[in-house]
Amino acid sequence: MTAATDRSGVQVLLQTLRVLLDVLRRLIFTLPMFGASYAAVYMFTNWDAQKTAPQQAALAGYVLAWTIIPYCFARAFSGIAGKR
Repeated sequence: MTAATDRSGVQVLLQTLRVLLDVLRRLIFTLPMFGASYAAVYMFTNWDAQKTAPQQAALAGYVLAWTIIPYCFARAFSGIAGKR
């Protein structure tokens, strides 16, 4: 194997990894959308079942966790993977 062939193979591998990383980044950024959707549905379907203020606060905290944690995860992955 020559040096030119070895370099082109490495370049193809790097390009493939870049494409896979871009696809993974896009998939990970769908997590906050699903988390927020789930949280909204969960909150609207369970709000009336909560009778006291502490129960409502616990529900609000649960809903916020389902919204914020996936967003933080996606932002952290974006920071680790690097931006273009």
